[in-house]
Amino acid sequence: MRDAGPHLAGTDDADRLDLDAHTRLASHLLRHRRANRLYTMRHCNKCVKPAVHRIRTGVVRARRGRRGNARPLAVLRLGDLGLQFRHDLEQVADTTYIPDRIRQDVTRSPGGDSRVFLNNCIGCHSGMDPLAGAYAYYDYSYPENDMEAGQVVYHDIGTINEVTGTRVDPKYHNNNANFRPGFVTVDDSWANYWRKGNNQVLGWDSSLPGSGNGAKSMGMELAHSEAFAQCQVKKVFKAVCLRNAVDSTDRNQIDQMVSSFKASNYQLKRVFAESANYCKGE
Repeated sequence: MRDAGPHLAGTDDADRLDLDAHTRLASHLLRHRRANRLYTMRHCNKCVKPAVHRIRTGVVRARRGRRGNARPLAVLRLGDLGLQFRHDLEQVADTTYIPDRIRQDVTRSPGGDSRVFLNNCIGCHSGMDPLAGAYAYYDYSYPENDMEAGQVVYHDIGTINEVTGTRVDPKYHNNNANFRPGFVTVDDSWANYWRKGNNQVLGWDSSLPGSGNGAKSMGMELAHSEAFAQCQVKKVFKAVCLRNAVDSTDRNQIDQMVSSFKASNYQLKRVFAESANYCKGE
């Protein structure tokens, strides 16, 4: 038996052969559709490229995600929530959460009206700001006017920033005069407040603590949710089958692939193979 590698550990030869065959079929379908200008592999890569928790930062996309999350002024790209969960930020807004980790840069009275904060701003910030600390030790350094030539910088143990007095990057202190009593980031700890309230429906993994330090553990928290698995499977299904689920048969197939995706340690290759097998007759 040839070495299957870590991504195929635990599968037997027959299963591996079937998986590889259907993966080749998925690749063929995508190439065929590229030739017919129906779909391009480039677009497909953008659609399904997000890595899972085995990649260092979890669901954060490999290069562009690290750059986006580490760059100045961007402490957490919650726009990625739509890519990973198929949820807009407004869909997870909940004004019932405790606002104790909303940072200093968020004014508590936009336009001089505190009701705007209490009825709107707090709904998103009370959930996303507690997650933002995961990237506190990261920055993105690049030459002026050439972001593509930059690189991610990590403030390792022993590094003390002259602005913050800690390992925390100065971007976390931007606009800190907006509300001085707000939360001050002193380390890379994070907490997932969305585990409670309405956002329990995202299906968080009960075996994980829901809090931690650093981007890797936060990425694992997001990647182990039911919403993540559902989103990735649906994107692959659409990429291979050129359509969304349209009936109960399709939806049952997607549910089956979600279960398979999680059982295979989030092996996206398997999702491509199963989607190709399901749609091969279309």
